[in-house]
Amino acid sequence: MGIAGFYLSELISLPLPGVPFILILSTLGILLAQVKFITRLPGSHELGLYLVYLFLAVIGAYCELSAVAELKEVGITLILFTGVAVLLHGLLTILLGGLVYRDWQMIAIVSQANIGGGTTAIALAETFKRKELALPAILVGTLGNALGTYLGFLVVYIL
Repeated sequence: MGIAGFYLSELISLPLPGVPFILILSTLGILLAQVKFITRLPGSHELGLYLVYLFLAVIGAYCELSAVAELKEVGITLILFTGVAVLLHGLLTILLGGLVYRDWQMIAIVSQANIGGGTTAIALAETFKRKELALPAILVGTLGNALGTYLGFLVVYIL
């Protein structure tokens, strides 16, 4: 199914040269995930979780602060901007979460879904043994990634 989706995305991307292939593949994956037959395939949860852990390991292996340091002023600006955004997010999440809803594990998973995306939120939900929060974390993280990607391409197109 994965190989068929890959080739189908390539065929769809041929008449659309301005749209990146990975965006078409991701959109096709999101659409296929809505089909009941696919969601009921046995072993999908275990395979998906294994691939998420593999993805996190690969991302972690390629994190290099030296690459950011090579960017000089731009790299420092990016780190400062990201740090301030994460700090404000953390403060608001803890403040509002503490006032409204005191389930600290849920607040941590929500925060992780917003900052790290769905993949890291799954790992945190599994760590806390809160399987009921894994799917909402994936959905929130994926929705944020999808909206950000599509809006990012829209901004690039407008500019």
